[in-house]
Amino acid sequence: MTTVNAESVLVEHARGDSLRTIGRRHAISHEKARRLILEAGRTLVDEIAHVLLIAQYKDDRGEIPLWPTIEIPYGQAIDDWRDNVLLLEWVLKQLRQRGYDVEAINLRSRQGVVFQLHVPRRTDT
Repeated sequence: MTTVNAESVLVEHARGDSLRTIGRRHAISHEKARRLILEAGRTLVDEIAHVLLIAQYKDDRGEIPLWPTIEIPYGQAIDDWRDNVLLLEWVLKQLRQRGYDVEAINLRSRQGVVFQLHVPRRTDT
């Protein structure tokens, strides 16, 4: 029996593949694919949300925040590059559904493109 990589299933879902297609590809039921996507997605989004909360708290207090960043390296096959961008878009959508007013700031590095996730400073009137 082969082990299914939950992260790869999540990437396939973010790419737009149906649960049935993912299930067939990995020889699992579409229900198992759905559970893997929920688990891997929740874990990923929870981790990023936690870092966002800490950074936002520090920013609100006037401290230097460490915003979460996601790097997409150069030198990948175009399909891998696209899949990483689609996963980033999926993560942003999930965070926004949770009520985060999150932005992705595009920064360049020598190794690839870096997206820094950022929540704008609140302005109380």
